[in-house]
Amino acid sequence: MASAGVVTIRFILANTHAPRLIPIVVANLSSKSRDIRRACCEFLDQLLHTWTKSSLERHIPLLQEAINKGIADADSDARLSARK
Repeated sequence: MASAGVVTIRFILANTHAPRLIPIVVANLSSKSRDIRRACCEFLDQLLHTWTKSSLERHIPLLQEAINKGIADADSDARLSARK
């Protein structure tokens, strides 16, 4: 069930370039669950590689903070995704 949810979120992020989704993804980077933090870092990687710059411009400080949180994460896979 969880993998279906991750696939759904990836599909939504790939096809819906709504800047309102960025704070939602970033807010979950402070979750206690390492799986959620890892998935959020992967979602941020997808956002930064597929969305247009105009969709991301409003949230530059938030994205910078999210990348810094990801790089300093306790989970090695989350750090790897954040560095990408």
